[in-house]
Amino acid sequence: MTRDTLVRWHVWFHWTTDQFEDWLEAMAAQGWHLVKTDRWMHRSHFRREVPKKVRYCVDFPGEVTDEYYTIYRDAGWELVSSALGWYIWRTEYSGERRPELFNDVEPLIQRNNNLVLVMAMALLAQVGVFVGGPGRWLVSTTAGRIVLVPYVLLMVGLAAAAGAALAHNRRLKARKR
Repeated sequence: MTRDTLVRWHVWFHWTTDQFEDWLEAMAAQGWHLVKTDRWMHRSHFRREVPKKVRYCVDFPGEVTDEYYTIYRDAGWELVSSALGWYIWRTEYSGERRPELFNDVEPLIQRNNNLVLVMAMALLAQVGVFVGGPGRWLVSTTAGRIVLVPYVLLMVGLAAAAGAALAHNRRLKARKR
């Protein structure tokens, strides 16, 4: 890393794309412009340039065709990085109105709903674990109680992730209006 480059690790989830976009924009306003991401898009590489107003948008398209790239490039967006089905686009702008990449947020809302359904099914399946033999083992043995703590934390995290995905849907619906 030199004085003109910067690498930052960060954690983001599909329901926090707006915070990730805001962070990238704040970095550009400070003169740090995204060059690429790696490590499943959790490590960002920046280059020092002139501070600018740059709008970043994170997309998770259902299908990627040549037309997908053409539409965004013709609209003035530059693809910065992609991985695991996620794409980070950017465009410079002036004034107060931030450009938007998306005309329709329905695919993102549907993806979140599908994810919430999977998480809900996984949580419901845990009822069988606690009612059956494994549940008795978890609470009646020393080894089970040791396993129980991270297991419960995992289930709480799963429930929190489902709630966060639903909250993200509310934000997407508000953006749509």
